[in-house]
Amino acid sequence: VLVTRCGSVFGFGQNSHGQLGTGTDRDSSRPVAMQVPRATQAACGADHSLVLAESGAVWACGRASEGQLGLRLETGVHQVLVPQQVQLLPSDAVHVACGADHSVVVVGTGVVFAFGENSRGQLGLGLCADSGGGAGTATTAASMEP
Repeated sequence: VLVTRCGSVFGFGQNSHGQLGTGTDRDSSRPVAMQVPRATQAACGADHSLVLAESGAVWACGRASEGQLGLRLETGVHQVLVPQQVQLLPSDAVHVACGADHSVVVVGTGVVFAFGENSRGQLGLGLCADSGGGAGTATTAASMEP
């Protein structure tokens, strides 16, 4: 996934869980437009993507099995093909990053939100337990003050 100077977002490559944000799960060997507002940054995990919009809102798509999208999804929903805004976060994000199955967002105040798989402590919470309910159930972002 890449962001152009004009703020357009394009994805290409594997798309088995909708991580390219195109509304399908078809792979693409050529760049295809992601369905998100103008952006300043994007990050990719193993099978998910985050996009930081110019407004400071964060959008997510792809595999959701570990809560890595930070979205409140219905039970049984394991992937998001069309990017959705992460409503659990403040709308002043300044940085997004992804690990294989987790995500990290820094907001304007310097607070860090981390969500997704935490089996090896990758969320930085001092414990090894997922922030989400797994299998796409409700997710709560965990935050760390600066």
